[in-house]
Amino acid sequence: MRSNLNVAAGIVFVIFAIWTVRQAGIWKDGGTLWTHVMQFEEDKNSLPYWNRGQFLRGQGKFDQALQDYTKAITIEPKNPELHNSRGKTYFDMAMSGKFKGREVELTRKGIADFDEGLSKPSLKPKTKAEMLINRGAAKASMGQFEAAMKDLTEGIATEPTNKNGYLNRSLVYFNLQQFEKAIQDYSEYLKYDPYNANIWYERGMLRRSLNRPQEALSDLNRALQMDPNLGIAYMERARTHALMGNKAAAQQDYQRAQQFGHKPAQYDQELMSK
Repeated sequence: MRSNLNVAAGIVFVIFAIWTVRQAGIWKDGGTLWTHVMQFEEDKNSLPYWNRGQFLRGQGKFDQALQDYTKAITIEPKNPELHNSRGKTYFDMAMSGKFKGREVELTRKGIADFDEGLSKPSLKPKTKAEMLINRGAAKASMGQFEAAMKDLTEGIATEPTNKNGYLNRSLVYFNLQQFEKAIQDYSEYLKYDPYNANIWYERGMLRRSLNRPQEALSDLNRALQMDPNLGIAYMERARTHALMGNKAAAQQDYQRAQQFGHKPAQYDQELMSK
């Protein structure tokens, strides 16, 4: 009996092995997989187009992604997630630097999609928060800081664990020169992403500029611990050391910063001469 079971199991294994070989081309990547699925859906299901659009967007194939998202929206126009994804693609295009002269046009198209998605009655809180934060970021990129602040704050209130909300709002606070509030949002962001060297640097830079060198030094040490190749952080730490009167440590960091292509400015010369 056991030998018969072993033979049967072996046959099943061979069948699955053959099927795996045949399907290898289909499973090559997300694009080929969802293209295969589309053959059986007859344009009745938005999901394959949405998923292939996500894959194409991740590959930087924005125009193709837009086609898939638009097809998905045609099939399921009441789905706010689809408008969110297409809106993000437009904004990605605007921010990519690859579409010179079209940045404003693309950003406005993105905002229009976020507006449309936010108007849908089936909107879930998580999606609402993401779209508000995305729309806030888009508005901020156009210099509409007050409108951006409103969206970002509402998005954070809707989903307080959305780290991108804090990051984008910190940038708005920075542009409005509300530096203490920017620091608060950097701190909130770091609760959810404590290994982001760039944010430790940003907070350290702000604290140094606000004449809080001891706190700045702690942040900059943390940034360089995570990313020893973050050249600009050496420059900022050199300034912090200089403020604290440690000229020897400052000189070492200035030298390291220059190795990464960051040259001291007039401000640095003044710091070292005090």
